[in-house]
Amino acid sequence: MGLIIPIRDAMFAAKTLAEWRVLLGDIEGVWAPVLTPEETLADEQVRANDYLRPITLDNGETFEIVPSPIQFDEVAPDLRRAPDHGEHGDDILRELGYTDEQLIDFKIAGAIL
Repeated sequence: MGLIIPIRDAMFAAKTLAEWRVLLGDIEGVWAPVLTPEETLADEQVRANDYLRPITLDNGETFEIVPSPIQFDEVAPDLRRAPDHGEHGDDILRELGYTDEQLIDFKIAGAIL
């Protein structure tokens, strides 16, 4: 380990994060503390920039997730759960022209769910 690392660590440890926020608040440039997941969830900038959005599952459970950064016309996409494995398979195969009888045969053969 280099000589500068222990000196730097001691320097930063000598003050609280609140004190460093005041000291570094007016500097030119970007800085930010490394936050724990819990601190990130409570961070005022995370909240102010809508970096977390609520999602509700089919069972009624609600929690927050990080939404996709992609937006169209400055509107974030609706949040919804990902489909279950094979959930839309029958619909897709019907759109491709397969009949219900063919789908049953595929299922009996183990080719699809």
